Amino acid sequence: RQCCYAWALHLMTCWGLRTDPVAVAALETDLQASVVDAIKELQEAGLYRLDGTKDIALIRKLVKEALGSDVPTTRTGQVSTSVETLRLTGVPSLVLLADISNDSKLLSTYVPLLQKGTKRPIQPRYGLAESGRSTSSGPNIQNQPRRGGVRECFVPRAGSLEDPYVYVAADYHVAELAGLAQVLLDR
Repeated sequence: RQCCYAWALHLMTCWGLRTDPVAVAALETDLQASVVDAIKELQEAGLYRLDGTKDIALIRKLVKEALGSDVPTTRTGQVSTSVETLRLTGVPSLVLLADISNDSKLLSTYVPLLQKGTKRPIQPRYGLAESGRSTSSGPNIQNQPRRGGVRECFVPRAGSLEDPYVYVAADYHVAELAGLAQVLLDR
């Protein structure tokens, strides 16, 4: 059975996925609207440099000043700059930085990938884990952001009027657990 599954996943890699140029452009415009203005404000506060990079040393300094001895640290002992920590400070510029972190990641990581899919197929590599579950990489298409607009960029290729291609998503609550319970019951 796993050989059949692996073959089907290989064919999915060969076929690839396409994205809708209109949806991708709309997503990019939406993300840029929230990020670009915020970055200008963060540049004025000194948290972003003119070249678009963050001044991590300054961010850590401001976090430490705001939280004092209760400052969270990373495993290596550095002052944490996680989204939760930035929000915890209550410093407006750090909270703004936290607010745009997700959109910044989408804009820099996902939008370029989605743009490529408008011209040629995105071909993630699929595999099988020891557990029998499928894996995906380059990109991990099985774990897309939940933010509205990203998943909607993927479109099926045109079939025929009688037999159109569609995407179907099914995520059943505790499906694996219920399946395992049935297997155990049968055994």
